[in-house]
Order: sequence, then C-alpha cells, then structure tokens
Amino acid sequence: MSATAVADSSIVVAGAREEADRAANAAGIIVREIQGLDDVERLSKVIDGVWGRQGRSIVSTDLALALAHSGNYVAAAFRDGTLLGGLVGFRAEADHGIDLYSHVMGVTTDARSNGVGFALKLHQRAWAMYEGLRTAGWTTDPLVRRNGYFNLAKLGASVERYYPNFYGAMGDEINGVDDSDRILVLWRLDSERAISACQGRREEFDLERELALGAEIALSVGPSGQPVGRAKASRPRRLLIQVPADIVSIRGQSPALARAWRRALREAMAAALNTGYETRGMTRSGHYVLGLPN
Repeated sequence: MSATAVADSSIVVAGAREEADRAANAAGIIVREIQGLDDVERLSKVIDGVWGRQGRSIVSTDLALALAHSGNYVAAAFRDGTLLGGLVGFRAEADHGIDLYSHVMGVTTDARSNGVGFALKLHQRAWAMYEGLRTAGWTTDPLVRRNGYFNLAKLGASVERYYPNFYGAMGDEINGVDDSDRILVLWRLDSERAISACQGRREEFDLERELALGAEIALSVGPSGQPVGRAKASRPRRLLIQVPADIVSIRGQSPALARAWRRALREAMAAALNTGYETRGMTRSGHYVLGLPN
C-alpha cells in the first residue's frame, strides 16, 4: 500500500472515531468494549430481556467472554453506570465479502429512541476500521420497518440477499412462531454513502417523488392493514415494497395477518432481489426502494 493510501486510510479511521464520539455524546452515553465478568453478565441480561428469550440466552456470559478474549467485538453503552444496550460481533470470512459479522444488538426500551443504537453501531464501525476491516454484515427481519429505515437510511447500508426461514421458528417475544425470514445487510464502512449517513447527511427517499419518477408499487399496506400485492405491468427501473408500521404488534394481535405479511413480502422482495434489483434506501412511509443497476 502506498504512503498516500495509508494516510488516506488513517484520515477515514480518525473520522470514524470522531463520528462515533459525536453520536455517543449526543445520546449522553459512553460506549466501550466490555471489561470483565460484571459487564458481560449485565450485557447478557439486557440483550435477553430486549429479545424476550425465556430460559435461552442469546449471548451467554461464557460465549461473550470468549468472543471478546479472542479479539472480537463485544461492547456496551452506559449512562451513569447503567448498561443501556450492547452489540456483539465477530470476525468473518464469507463468500459475500463480510469482514465483521454483527450478530446481535439490544437496547432497553426507554433508551431506544435516544440514539443509543446509532452510537453503538458507529462505535462498532470505528473499531472495525481501526482493525483494518472494511465491511460489516448482519441479518435482520425485513418486516420490521424501524430496523429497515435504521439500516438503510441512518447507517447507509444495503440489502444483499433474502433468506427464507433463516433460523427456523425462534419462539421469542419479537419473532413469535412465524418463519424467520431474514435479509442480509451489508455495510461498506468506508463508502461515501456510509460516511455521509454517519455524519448525519443521510439520503432521504420520498414516496411521491419516487412515484413521479416512474416507480411502481409491488406491495403496500391495505386499508385494513392487509398486504396488497400488485402485478408489475413491466420491468420498471424503480420498485417500491412497503411493510407495516409495527409487525411485532401484529404478531401478537393477529398471527394469521402476520403470516400473510411474511408470505407477501417473501414473494415480492425475494423475487426482486433474485432478478437483479438492488436496494437504494427506504422511505419514512416504510417503502423499500429498489432499482435496477445503472
């Protein structure tokens, strides 16, 4: 690597650290890697509480300690000594180009809208880039609108693949007993899109503007909350796929409706990704914006 490339890389890493510090300060927290058994026990308890696991830990204390001890990413967010959330990831070498696999994140309910999750992800990004890693990836439920907007708009990541029933029935309070379809999110940590998003200059997509530019709606929320699929008359350059505002509540109130959404989104989104469409972002109205390569 040339001296210029090394210098440029150092500047990007320094910028990532500044952005992480700025996000933590805005949230009024300290984000740091775990420091011993007490941290790990609190982290495990918070993550299990967020996900509603009963008797089955997502990240056990021994696993978290082993991951941290072997040079992986295990960090938590603190405010006045109280652990508000955490994030666990491990190094990876996968055929889809992921350097760091971000396994699970959990933030307590009262801290969820205060920028804690954003600060955790930016801390993870800065850590990864300092370690020489340039891509992070994770799976997430494409039906959860807030996560889709967070990943695509706030972080500047993209969707790479669709996996039907990735984990099987999980049986926790968030996923219920429905199929656990997942999308693979890829975060190119030093891309212009990620840098802009992490600096607060996120790319916003507007539904009306997309429609005016010729985008077609493949799936939308009907008047009774049901999925409404629409056959494409052509192969549009842009495609819009909407998900409901709160699929977790729907799972609790109407499992049949939740299953209908799972099937409808699987049909629309998996088909689009498998036929060459790429994700561009997400509107605040919950529409994934997909487009054909330029």
